[in-house]
Amino acid sequence: MTAPLRDGVRSRAWADASAEVVRYALRDGDAAAAHHAAMLWLSTGRTCVELYGEVVEPLLDRLGERWAAGELSVAEEHVTSEAVLGLVQRLRAGIPDPASPRGRVVLVAGAGERHQIGMAMLAHVLTERGWAVSSPGELPWAEVGPYVGSLQFAPAVDVVGLSLHDAGRRAEIARGISRIKAEVGRVPVVLGGLAVRTSPGLPAEVGADGGAGSLEDAVRVIEGMANPLTPRECDVLGLLAEGQSNLEIAGSLGIALSTVKGHLERLGVKAGRSDRAAIVAVGLRRGWIS
Repeated sequence: MTAPLRDGVRSRAWADASAEVVRYALRDGDAAAAHHAAMLWLSTGRTCVELYGEVVEPLLDRLGERWAAGELSVAEEHVTSEAVLGLVQRLRAGIPDPASPRGRVVLVAGAGERHQIGMAMLAHVLTERGWAVSSPGELPWAEVGPYVGSLQFAPAVDVVGLSLHDAGRRAEIARGISRIKAEVGRVPVVLGGLAVRTSPGLPAEVGADGGAGSLEDAVRVIEGMANPLTPRECDVLGLLAEGQSNLEIAGSLGIALSTVKGHLERLGVKAGRSDRAAIVAVGLRRGWIS
């Protein structure tokens, strides 16, 4: 990724101009030009999450609206969609798979789902944030559980993300999610995509553990569910990372020394470590410490 520009050049106007070029290039099917403009956007100090959320997702939403209204042909829609995928591939190409990942996320397109651009953007962002991401594309409901089971090696699967475009067929979706959860054990299932954006109550209706209507929401929900710590354990771990002693942690949080010791024991179990420094190291690597 390019280094941020000097403060005197990093202006909102520059970012806005770059964003507009990204939009025009994608509408014209020019992934290379969109990538060049996107790199200029990122050089202003913005992030890929913001690029996708503020520029690409609204463009895709408008594209879908125009296609539904008969203002675009299938061919015209495909030109932009393929350019967006090309942009994502170019941006992700510079991001190596993490050597010591925070954990593993499986991103699957629901049965019959053909819209996978959002999933590709999410896979890129999660990889950039240190996650190992497995994304097999569209799978029948019956094959999701066995696929996740085949990946239960280090790092084990922390979250299954399921992308859906159509909020209809709720009974079928509920049966599919129920089957997945029965096969993957305690691994949470997060439902995302346009189906959730248009029907925010859908995840709860069909038995998912969480839902996300945007890329930013998906990152937040997935990382939140992958964190096994309670809020108080997060507090203790954060103070431990600052180098505080047990007595100092007790004073900072207003709790008993024995309570601190109990939290540290549980942190050790969840981190798979007993040494204080090792617990902090695991917490930093897995994103348990903000």
